[in-house]
Amino acid sequence: MKKRKVLIFIDWYLPGLNAGGPVRTCANMVSRLNDEFDLRIVTRNTDLKEDKPYDSVKSNAWNLRDDNSSVYYFSKHELSLKNIQKLIEDEKPDIIHLNSLFSLYFTLLPLIAIRKIKVKCKVVAGPRGMLSKGALAIKPLKKKIFIQAARITGLFKNVTWHASTKIEEAEIRKAFGDEVTIQLAIDLAPVVTINRVPRVKQEKKADLFFLGRVSQVKNLLQCITTLQKLDASYTVCYDIFGPIEEQDYWEKCQEEITKINPTITINYKGLIDHSSLNSVLSNYHFLFLLTENENYGHAIVESMVSGCPVIISDRTPWRNMSHIKAGWDLALEDNDAILKALKHAVEMNQNEYDIWSNRAYDKAVEVIESKKSVEDNKNLFR
Repeated sequence: MKKRKVLIFIDWYLPGLNAGGPVRTCANMVSRLNDEFDLRIVTRNTDLKEDKPYDSVKSNAWNLRDDNSSVYYFSKHELSLKNIQKLIEDEKPDIIHLNSLFSLYFTLLPLIAIRKIKVKCKVVAGPRGMLSKGALAIKPLKKKIFIQAARITGLFKNVTWHASTKIEEAEIRKAFGDEVTIQLAIDLAPVVTINRVPRVKQEKKADLFFLGRVSQVKNLLQCITTLQKLDASYTVCYDIFGPIEEQDYWEKCQEEITKINPTITINYKGLIDHSSLNSVLSNYHFLFLLTENENYGHAIVESMVSGCPVIISDRTPWRNMSHIKAGWDLALEDNDAILKALKHAVEMNQNEYDIWSNRAYDKAVEVIESKKSVEDNKNLFR
């Protein structure tokens, strides 16, 4: 039986590292759904905030990657309505999947092209967290005007919305009305083998890490100011992994790092290749990531895959973590609760930590092996 062809439009994709979660979401979807669908990605030939094209790809052509995915890498000069329209006409997809809300080249122009050629295919649009309160607070006027214009012009008419969570479903209805069609499908975790790696944990000592873009929405600054409140009886190493997306914000973080207690060490470690992620994270005890908004939170799942309990905000889909002893999800406004959880984590002895680490592993197994998550995503394209 011939597979249904899905054309996936996304601003950045592998081998890029700078764009974070959306790239992982798309890559996981490809790896987990390619048994039933012919999934093809359309993207740029550069990474986020980079001008130099990837050395390993052929631009303006289809590339077969090592994971057997087909990717079309547009160069900056060839990225136009005319060429996007031609690509859609040539491919004749059964489904088009858009992985953004405000992208000119990978949402707006594909929607215009679809209207121009009157292609008969299902169109699925995933906001990828861009309708959350935190995301809309960044350049709010520009986004408000875009949403109002989209509603007036019917830009997303006949589009099926892909909501990753019940919260995102409510956000879509608030922005575009109750009459819209929405399918709920949580983002997919990668298929990995869980290797339970024991690690030494001493009382009042811990190795923590941050994994994500250094930007206001990831809220690294609050993590640093919380660490400032630990006295000299605590010994903590806090390593930061991820691209520096907002230089001004990083300078504020660096200023606060200078005020930290000498027993607290904070290091910026740069980018980390996904293929080595699990082995690197297995050297740490906890994820400390107080994000202002997370539509899914690949860093959270990847932490649990590595056996690291999480200290996160309550603005992600991962809730009631302390109930299962896999971490904490805390209100960003409750600084006392955040500090209390951080102290509890650092103060754990070996026996208590082993319990929490194993619970994190257990939660990861549950997420990875969820058949419902896979079926919900397949239903988007059926």
